Amino acid sequence: MNALYIHLSSLAEKRANVIQVMQMCNALEEAGIAVTLAIPKNSHRSGNMETIRDELGRPAGFKVQEYSKYTIRGRPMSLGAYWGVRSILDKDRHYDFCYTRNFFLANLAINKGLKTIYEEHYDRLHPSSLLNRWYIKEFLKNVHSVNLIKIVTISQALADIWRKRGVPSEKMSVLHDGVALEDYAAVKGRDQARLELGIKTKKKIVVYAGSLYGDRGIENILKAADSFPEAYFIVVGGPEKHKRMYESSAAKRGLTNIIFKGRVPHHKVRDYLFAADVLIALFSRRVPTINVCSPLKVFEYMAAERIILTQDFPVIREVLKDGDNALLADPDSYEDLESKMRHALSIEYPNALAIKARIDAFNKYSWKKRAEAILNILK
Repeated sequence: MNALYIHLSSLAEKRANVIQVMQMCNALEEAGIAVTLAIPKNSHRSGNMETIRDELGRPAGFKVQEYSKYTIRGRPMSLGAYWGVRSILDKDRHYDFCYTRNFFLANLAINKGLKTIYEEHYDRLHPSSLLNRWYIKEFLKNVHSVNLIKIVTISQALADIWRKRGVPSEKMSVLHDGVALEDYAAVKGRDQARLELGIKTKKKIVVYAGSLYGDRGIENILKAADSFPEAYFIVVGGPEKHKRMYESSAAKRGLTNIIFKGRVPHHKVRDYLFAADVLIALFSRRVPTINVCSPLKVFEYMAAERIILTQDFPVIREVLKDGDNALLADPDSYEDLESKMRHALSIEYPNALAIKARIDAFNKYSWKKRAEAILNILK
């Protein structure tokens, strides 16, 4: 079986959506599907295969094909990929199905007669309310097409939204994001991970791995570092300008128990997770997708078999349960976050919370299981 996975972003962007696509393409290959990933031409000096290897720590199991993506006044647009992708579909018709996360490209493949699986990550198709309504109306025209095999959403909450808009239940599948089990097959000891990373502190370590954008609540990590001088806080992620901003803020507060490592290749993040006693995942109500998301970090945290501290948003509760496989704090109360942090730091290893999280990750939330679900849909 041959699949064309069409994505709008160059691999050089190295964002979470690109990591997710790389992982899914590898998993589909391992499930027995020959995958070609179609992406915009890469102006970055490193090649696509090198980028994949550098990010995932292993070679790509799939092929990569580039297409031209046009911009409007220098801004990349979804429609800018239309002609480049169309040329691929016109020239090469040997694909059994198409997989994409963009509704324009899904419609294009459907109208070209190609069996299509469309994966949706958001409840909006455009930031503009007017264009969003029009885009949704245009997309819904194709939901009954025999060429649209399935619409995959990354959370039940998101599936419910699209179902209310008119997508038939039988066209929907909910598949949360996942973790590469081979990366977490063995749990590295905390002392060994710290030795390899050159971390010399004897304190308990709290690790945050993810974006440092203003809506992620990073200021609460600074407050926690101030509240818990007996712990050491490591923040892994970018962008660089945000890293420098928070470093400056930490210095002004006189905090000596927090360090910002910046962005590291994705496959190296797990070493920081293994070095931790507590893994913290922070969000806020300002995150545009907080009601429908499926954060990659959550599943990697689970597989690392460390205590997870995050916030009690409904979509997070689809995966994590307070007192069962994680500690969940009130997202509107720093005091509750601090209380849960104190509890997390008091727990020793091994412990039931961390063990249960790892079991759940391996049993339910792997890229392998996700790819197998896609294969079952096709069958």
